[in-house]
Parts: sequence; C-alpha cells; structure tokens
Amino acid sequence: MLEKLRSIDKKILIGVAVVFLAIIGVFIYLLANKITNVERIMVTDTSESIAPFLNEVIANKEEDGCYITFAIDYLYANTGRNQFSVDEVLEVINKYFDINFTRDDVTKIGLTSYMMNKGIKFDMSVGGFSYEYKRTRTDIAATPLTSYQVSKVKKVNKNQFVVYFNKFVVDDPYKLLNIYTNADPVDQDAVDNITKYVKGEIIPAKILGYINENNINLIGKDEGKTKATFVVKDNKLKIKKIG
Repeated sequence: MLEKLRSIDKKILIGVAVVFLAIIGVFIYLLANKITNVERIMVTDTSESIAPFLNEVIANKEEDGCYITFAIDYLYANTGRNQFSVDEVLEVINKYFDINFTRDDVTKIGLTSYMMNKGIKFDMSVGGFSYEYKRTRTDIAATPLTSYQVSKVKKVNKNQFVVYFNKFVVDDPYKLLNIYTNADPVDQDAVDNITKYVKGEIIPAKILGYINENNINLIGKDEGKTKATFVVKDNKLKIKKIG
C-alpha cells in the first residue's frame, strides 16, 4: 500500500512538473513574441509610408508592372521629380517587397498598356522612366479613392510582423472636398490639396490621408481589413504577402 501511494505521489509530482514547465514555456513564448514599442513604431512608420501606394499592388496584382507603378508613384510623390532611373525603381521595389526584383524583370515586363495609360513612358535620358500625370476632371470624378490606414500591428516572431489595414473607399472625391470645405474650423491645407487633386494637379496618394475612420461613414465605405505580412530581411522591413 505504501509503495502504491508513493507511486501515485510520484505521478502527481511529475504531472505538476509537466504543467509547470508548459506554463513557463508559454510564458517565455509570449514574452519573446510581445511587440516592443520600438518595433511597433518601426513597423507602423514603414506601413504608413507605403500605404498611399499599396493599391497599385493590391488592385492591380494581375498587372505585370504593378511593382514598377508602385515604385514610380512612390518616387513621384516623395521626390518632386518625374524622371526615374531603373536603379531607383528597383531600389524602392526591393526595399519594400521581398521579391528580388531585377533589371531582367523590368526588361521582360517592358511598358504595359496600364503603365502607358497612367502616363508612364521609357525615358532614355535617365535610363529608366518618365511619368506625366494627366487626368481629366471627368476621369478623376469617376475614379474611386482607396485609402489604407494602419489599424493593428502584430508580432509573429522576431523576424515577422502582420499589419492590418482598414480599407476605406470613397467613390466621389468631391464628397471628400465638401466635408473639409464645410468643416468648422476649416483645414485649409486639406481643402487646398484636395482641390489640386480634383483639378488633376497632384496624384491621389497625396490626399488619401484625409480619408479616415472619423469621416468615412459620411463620404464612403469601410470595406474591412486588409492584411500584410512583413519580414525582416537584410535589416529592412519588407512585405512578404498581402492578404
């Protein structure tokens, strides 16, 4: 009987030890994968910097040149120039996407009809592309604005993060203009920039930040979440997958 009790006690102790170790393991796992403030800021800043251009890749994923148009829109909005070398375009693509895009890829893709319709041309003077943004007011009024706003950042492990974006769609850009024009007080910068957009003077990426969770229900639709998986590679945060 005593031996039997000792055997039971031993089994109980082993069971308790196993449960304790499992709890410790879970705690260590959760601690290791808890996102730090520095990581959250890094991921959020990167996500917000490319969010205005993401629709080029998401909406046109079947378009061979979607990464090129993403890069050209990004460069156009951030440099104030409209001529970009192939090296500049490749640098942006490979900085933000884990796809190893090469000069051969650019050559194979060439100039697609979508790129030409956007106003993108080959430009031998810079060994790359030129971008002449031309949109009529009719085109602009008929083209929905799609804005991606960072909603949540999650750490999967030390080299992988998931970002959830709110997807906001405004079918009529004049609704966006009207809501800022009629605001009290008036945000004059917003009014000026949206006015420039509807006149065809600036690209949509410049005004997408004015669409947010506070006004989307008045001017458009909240179309839910879009998920992007980022990986850390070559000390850079790159998109591995969208969706």
